[in-house]
Parts: sequence; C-alpha cells; structure tokens
Amino acid sequence: MQRNLTKEDWIQFANQWVVNKGFDQLSIDALCKELQVTKGSFYHHFKNRKDLESSIISNWEKKNTDRIIEQVEKSQGSGLKKLFLMTKNLNSREEISFRVWGETNSKVGESVRKIDKIRLLFLRKLLCLNGKSTQVAEKLSKKIYMIYLGSQLMQPKVSAKELNEIYKGIWES
Repeated sequence: MQRNLTKEDWIQFANQWVVNKGFDQLSIDALCKELQVTKGSFYHHFKNRKDLESSIISNWEKKNTDRIIEQVEKSQGSGLKKLFLMTKNLNSREEISFRVWGETNSKVGESVRKIDKIRLLFLRKLLCLNGKSTQVAEKLSKKIYMIYLGSQLMQPKVSAKELNEIYKGIWES
C-alpha cells in the first residue's frame, strides 16, 4: 500500500536523515527506499534534490531560529530566563549536523551565517533590554553564543544546569 506523504513529511524525514546519517548520504533513492515509496511520491512535492535541500534548510531556519525567538519574545521573565529558554529549545545534534553540512554546501553555509547573525542580534537585544550598553551587549552576545556553540561539541555534554550557571555568570558581569 502506497503511503501518502505530505511535503512536510518529506522535509522532516530528510532533516532527520541528515542529522542521523549525514548530508552526504542524502539521496532520493535512499529516502524512497527507507520510506517504502516510489520516486513519484518525492517528485510530487519536489523538483529535484536541490529543491528538497532548500526546503530542509528553510525548515531549519524557521524551526531553530524564527520560532524559538518568537517563543522567547512571548515568554515571561527576565532576559536571563529568556536566554535559558532560547538555548534549551535548540537540538544540538541538528545544530552540529547543519554546521558541518554548511562547510561543504555554500547554500547551507549562507544559511548558517544568516542564522548566526539573527541569533546574535537577538541576544544583543535581550542584553540591551536588560540594561547593558550596546557596546557591552555586542561583546557579551558573542561570548554567550560562542560558549553555546562550543558546549555542543564537548564530551561529556555540558548539562543544562551547568550551561545556565555559565550564562548567569556572564549575564551578571
């Protein structure tokens, strides 16, 4: 029996494929085989692999930046609490996978740079809203973001509690 996959189903599955198996293993044939569907199902939603890649990248941008910033802006509490919420909702495996992919794919690399810029601007805004000067907020936002990114690569993983304590030390400096 042929399953009816939506475009969103394809994007979510391909996104997980990239995270779990790597971008170099992403192929229409492999996805169709794993999903037990024909290529026609794929081509019903996408022109080609590049079209799927663009959709995956766009989805990642929306899910891991736009939606999180929207949630954080709607949340109650201090700027520090909002920072904790922002980083708590990011999937570290996904972050790492897309950053690695961005090293060899210019479109993904462009997206990573765009996301970094948006996140840094948002962090700077949070810091300014909490009384930091623009100059201090600029430096602290970079420091906080670099610590977040570095913490994703550490083994053993940095606990959320430990990361929050580090953020608190920087935030209150």
